[in-house]
Amino acid sequence: MAEVKNIKDSTSEYTVSVEVTASEYEKQFDDEISKIARTVKLDGFRQGKVPHSVIKKNLRASVIKKYFLSNRLSFA
Repeated sequence: MAEVKNIKDSTSEYTVSVEVTASEYEKQFDDEISKIARTVKLDGFRQGKVPHSVIKKNLRASVIKKYFLSNRLSFA
């Protein structure tokens, strides 16, 4: 399970640290890749039929991680 730590708290700012195990991160990351795979369209593949390995190669890691973090921070 994720461990959430409050690092800094003031009236206008709140900083949080989240620690997630590698296995939990991988599972959540693969779930996000599956969601992306349903809608992504790349040349040579029908929409929704792009293999996960191709998505990981063609989409920048930062885009996938941003999508992952924006959708998964609430699980902590």
